[in-house]
Amino acid sequence: MKPLPIGVSDFKEIIDRDSYYVDKSLLIRDIVDKRLGVYLFPRPRRFGKTLNLNMLKYFFEKSSEDTSYLFSGLKIWEHEAYRVEQGQYPVIYLTFKDVKNITWDLTFESVKLLMRDVYLQHMEQLKRLGLGKSELGTIDRIISLVASQAEYEMCLKKLSEYLYKINNKKVIILIDEYDMPITGGFTYGFYDNIIGFMRNFLSGALKDNSALYVACLTGILRVARESIFSGLNNLYVSSILEEKFSEHFGFTEEEVTAIAENHSMAHKLPEVKNWYNGYRFGETDIYNPWSIVNYFERNMDYPQPYWINTSSNDLIENLLARSGSSIKKDFEILIENGTIEKPIDDNIVYGDIYTSEDALWSFLLMSGYLKSIDEQFHPESNIICTLKIPNLEVMYFYRKTFKNWLGISTDSDNVKLMLKSLVVGEASDFEYL
Repeated sequence: MKPLPIGVSDFKEIIDRDSYYVDKSLLIRDIVDKRLGVYLFPRPRRFGKTLNLNMLKYFFEKSSEDTSYLFSGLKIWEHEAYRVEQGQYPVIYLTFKDVKNITWDLTFESVKLLMRDVYLQHMEQLKRLGLGKSELGTIDRIISLVASQAEYEMCLKKLSEYLYKINNKKVIILIDEYDMPITGGFTYGFYDNIIGFMRNFLSGALKDNSALYVACLTGILRVARESIFSGLNNLYVSSILEEKFSEHFGFTEEEVTAIAENHSMAHKLPEVKNWYNGYRFGETDIYNPWSIVNYFERNMDYPQPYWINTSSNDLIENLLARSGSSIKKDFEILIENGTIEKPIDDNIVYGDIYTSEDALWSFLLMSGYLKSIDEQFHPESNIICTLKIPNLEVMYFYRKTFKNWLGISTDSDNVKLMLKSLVVGEASDFEYL
C-alpha cells in the first residue's frame, strides 16, 4: 500500500518517495494541444492547483538535472509527441500563497521578497547574458529590495525577456494563487493598491509579450476582467462551469475508487461519497481531494470535516452574517437539502460581494461552498444555475455556523425585547425586531 502524501505539493518529492500519486499528467497534453496563450484555472482551495502547477514546472523546465524519470509510467509518457516537450523551456515559477498581509506596505514588502527569490533562482543564467549597466542596475535593485514600485511591476516581464535571450526559447510562466494578495486587499482595506499593482504586474508579463510561450495561473476566483485582466485578449479562463480541463483538478469517482482499493477500504465508499463528493466541474463529478487524502491516509472510523477546517472561514461567515433576509430564507431551503436557482457570473467583482446577492452566490459557488447541478442560459441574466450544498462536510459547516449564531443571539437584548413584545402583544415591535 503506497502512502498518500498529505500536504505535499512538490511533485518531485511525491514521485521520489514513491507515494501514491493520482495521475493528472494529461493536463500537460491539453495545454500543449490547445496552445491558447494564457490559462487561468480558478478552483476552490486545496483542489490540487499547486501540485498541478508544480508538475508543469518539472515537465517543461530546462535544467541541469534530467527530470524525465519523474513522468515514466504516467499517462503523458505514453505519447511520444509530448515527450519531446519535456525539459525544453525556461520556466518562471512563483507563488503568492504566502503573500497574505493586513496592510499594503507589508504586502508590497512580501512581493519584493518573492521577486528577489525568483531572480536569484535564475542568477547563474543572468550572469551569462552580458547585460548593460542599466539592466544590471535594475536587477541589483530588485535583489537588494530597493527597486521602485514601477520596476517591480515590470520585473516579471523583464525576467522573461532575459531568459528568452539566453535560451533562444520562449518562456513558460507559472503563477500560483495569484489572487491571494487581492483577497487580503479586499479584507483589510487596500484593494485599490493591490489591484493597481497586479494589473500592471500581470499585463506586463502576459499581454503582448514576445518572450512568452505559455502561462498558467491558478487561484480561487477569477477577479473581474476590467480590474486586473484588462486588454488581455489571449486569456483562457477554465471556469468550474466548463467541461474543458474539468477532470484535472480534484478527484474523479474512478480515482477515488482506486485510492479506496489501494487502502483496502472499498467498503467505505458510500460514506465517502456522502461526505466528500458532490462537486461538479463541467459535466464531471468531483470529490474534494484534500478530504479524500486525509480520510484514507488517517483511516479513521468516521468522516471528519478536513477541508472546512484547513483555513479560516471568517470571510464566508461574515458574508453570511451581513446578508439580507431573502438570502437567509434561501439558506433555510439549502440546509434542508433543497435547491435554489440564481444568476451566476464567474467574473467576480470583490466590491460587489457585500452589496449584490448575485455576486454572493457566485462567490460561494466558485469557492466550493455550493455546487451547480444544472445551468441554463438566459439572454437577460447570462447563466442561471441550480445551486445545492455539495456534501455533508459543507453542510456541517453551514449548520454549525447557524447554530452558533442562534446560541449567541439567544442572550442578546434584542431577542429578550422581541420576546417581551410578543408576550405583551406589541405586534409591530415584534415584527420589526
